[in-house]
Amino acid sequence: MPTLNPANNFDHLLQIVSGGNTPHDLELRGATPGTGVTFNRGALLSRNNSTGLLQLGCPTGKEMPLFSKHASVDFDAFHDDGSFDPPNAPALLPGIGAYEIFTSEYVSGSYTYNDVLTAGTSSNAGKVTEAGANYNDTIVVGHVSRGVQADYNGVNVLYFWTNFMPAVAISGS
Repeated sequence: MPTLNPANNFDHLLQIVSGGNTPHDLELRGATPGTGVTFNRGALLSRNNSTGLLQLGCPTGKEMPLFSKHASVDFDAFHDDGSFDPPNAPALLPGIGAYEIFTSEYVSGSYTYNDVLTAGTSSNAGKVTEAGANYNDTIVVGHVSRGVQADYNGVNVLYFWTNFMPAVAISGS
């Protein structure tokens, strides 16, 4: 197993702001990342349709968005033994619940109330970003609730309500 070098706990994060009784009631555990997949806390992930392994973003636009509460280098999620949790299994928050969250993993931009959010692509895979005018062409993962604000550690985070709508690609029709 490679050496883990976790970042500070407040550098990257995902936090439930409202909704859900406790975060543990909502979490998915047991999915493991694909080979070479690295991510920060708050990253947008999904399960690969063929392998079931975690991947960055939602490449086909049909995957269930999963927001990671752990980074790929966190000791409490990625270990070899001595823990009750499954090894190499981050806590994941499915993006279909009726709750508000914030994440540090978003593409910089001007976010306003109710902006539609989608999964970033290419170098922004694993982050959320604003959907274009034809948002049905891409997966919808949420709607901006409060915009970008500094959290309790001074890190800028994007507040949004999770929402899942798969891409239907209807532009031009």
